[in-house]
Amino acid sequence: MRTTPRALLVGLAAVGVMLVAPSAASASSVEPKAHPSDCHFGSDGEWRTWAMCEHSNGGHYRAIANCKDPGTGNVTTAEGNWQQGGGMSFAYCHGASKPSVPGVETKYN
Repeated sequence: MRTTPRALLVGLAAVGVMLVAPSAASASSVEPKAHPSDCHFGSDGEWRTWAMCEHSNGGHYRAIANCKDPGTGNVTTAEGNWQQGGGMSFAYCHGASKPSVPGVETKYN
């Protein structure tokens, strides 16, 4: 997963604004949340993909896969379990399909 310099600057500016902006809510009820970072993914054997992020930043991540059936050519998607704060997520292809494209999905809630 690549972050462009422009997207990084916009993201850092948004975080900076969130950290210094005054708030009427208590500190315990408001926390800045961000997408996980330093994420890596790949294929693991014939039937699954994996994903792992070094820093959850308050968000979640999971492995995803485009799975292709070698007999029919049909492509389906598979999603792994959501993770937060370490650990690997695995996405399993079903039937005769095998991973053709691994990936990672992130969210910040």
